[in-house]
Amino acid sequence: NYKETNTRFLLMNKNWNGFLIEKKKKNVKDIKSQQIYWKYNLKVENSFITKENINKIIKKLKVPKKIGLLSLDIDSNDYWILKQLNILDPYIIICEFNSLFGLKKSVTVPYKKNFVRTNEHYSNLYYGASIKAFTDLMIRKKYFLLGTNSAGNNAFFIKKNFFGKFNKFIIKKKIFRAKFRESRNKKGKLDFLDKKKSLETIKNKLLVDLKTGVKKKITDLNLLS
Repeated sequence: NYKETNTRFLLMNKNWNGFLIEKKKKNVKDIKSQQIYWKYNLKVENSFITKENINKIIKKLKVPKKIGLLSLDIDSNDYWILKQLNILDPYIIICEFNSLFGLKKSVTVPYKKNFVRTNEHYSNLYYGASIKAFTDLMIRKKYFLLGTNSAGNNAFFIKKNFFGKFNKFIIKKKIFRAKFRESRNKKGKLDFLDKKKSLETIKNKLLVDLKTGVKKKITDLNLLS
């Protein structure tokens, strides 16, 4: 409902334009009832994003091609949607990655058009892609990793021709290891599992090894190494 977000500061303090895509009607209604919606230039589209419709939705919203920042956080097909996105030219891209999938392997959940995180596994842990998956994809799109937030769940990428300007201000690039715990039990309650036990919970779910294109069970990928 846009009350907790990594772009709100820019809208309110820098007077940026904002474009949101939100799948839940009740959240869209909530956003439109907030002061921020009429006080700032914020537009909202109620849509369920897929790789087939992402470019069409952005056209419908009339988002300009060149934008300052794109933030992608949909807890599902993030990798596949970012791969398909081709009508925007952001300076900075922020991607939420799944820290459970480790740092070394390029893996993502298989594409599923109606992917909903909670429906795929009760734990809420099975979603998204590894940071290496995003980093490899971004290199192909001519973006470079600046680092992550300290929580270890958002990666920041800068367009190639601006990398030099930003890089000189960064003393040390770092990928922070996530320490937060968000796993749920079958009743939907937090059960505070560590990383090893979290992976054990979803060990039989499939990931695509993007290096080979082969689907493998999480237990066979040795993601803790």
